[in-house]
Amino acid sequence: MPHVPVRLYAAHADTQVAYLNSVHCQRSLDMYGLHVPLIDVGNVDHFPSEHLALPRVVHWFEQLQPA
Repeated sequence: MPHVPVRLYAAHADTQVAYLNSVHCQRSLDMYGLHVPLIDVGNVDHFPSEHLALPRVVHWFEQLQPA
């Protein structure tokens, strides 16, 4: 299994992708020993969640150090 940094982003009021999908994904990864953070971007719908998550994703990528 490749070792790459992973984060999940989700929004509670998303009407296109259920928040529980991300929770189930996180739990599945956890069963394989991959402890992936689930970042809750708030009680917003799908497209507003993108606007809230994207700056966080960019900041996180900028903080990553090459292996």
